[in-house]
Amino acid sequence: DLFRLTPCSFLECGSGVFQDLSYTMARNFQLPLGCGVLSAESGFIFGPKVPDQAVITDVARRPVRSIGDMAAILPTLPDGAYFEVRYLCKTKSATRRQCRLLRMQRLFAPLSL
Repeated sequence: DLFRLTPCSFLECGSGVFQDLSYTMARNFQLPLGCGVLSAESGFIFGPKVPDQAVITDVARRPVRSIGDMAAILPTLPDGAYFEVRYLCKTKSATRRQCRLLRMQRLFAPLSL
């Protein structure tokens, strides 16, 4: 059933677009499904530090398995607060784990699922 393996919803935050990890991207990163959220477009908040096509695994030191997890975490972050994001990104030779410190900016961060 390919419909189960293809994301059918997305999360928008600060002009960024995030979706559940698809079967194709999970294979590309050699990860099981339900292991993170794909940053399709990073937007204002995530953009300067988290590249497009990265797999976000933790936000504010809490695991992110789906956009539902991410949608539950982001509203709890106060405006102006710094938070940690852990993600995986592909390079030509390897998959790298990265950790960045970002700042929540509510002006740019209306959340919609």
